[in-house]
Amino acid sequence: MSLSAMDYELIRQLVARYNFALDLGDIATVDRCYVEDGVFEIAGFPSDHPIGGRHVGAANLLKYYSRHFSAYQGLVRHFNAGNAVIEGDGDEVTMKSYMIALNVGFAPIASILATAIYFDRLRKVDGEWLFVERRWVPDPQPEHSGNTLNQALLAADAKVSG
Repeated sequence: MSLSAMDYELIRQLVARYNFALDLGDIATVDRCYVEDGVFEIAGFPSDHPIGGRHVGAANLLKYYSRHFSAYQGLVRHFNAGNAVIEGDGDEVTMKSYMIALNVGFAPIASILATAIYFDRLRKVDGEWLFVERRWVPDPQPEHSGNTLNQALLAADAKVSG
């Protein structure tokens, strides 16, 4: 069964709800954007880095996103819903989208904090689209150029487990 226009819109709304909740510290809503055993992973950072690692399941996602909001205190805005490529049909899809995060309170003017690509898997559960896995792959930056500038490693980063 192919996706309907409403499916595409519901997926875009999921991303918007996630971004607003993340930026404004509504961690319970961020958690409700995932299936129960959902995964968030950041590529290109050591697992002991404050924002690095793979976070699996509701308890670990809540812990990670609470730490993320604590670090940024609502002074970051994430954008990535407008240019998503959504592929699949039925109740399982993949999505990739560019992401830009802006600092909105650390300097006199807004500045770019990070750019990246999300590689996502989503599932429709009881009529609602949810993230199964989000993999955040930062664009080449000096501190992780050894990982993301290597095309083979970048291709490996883009693979979502399944």
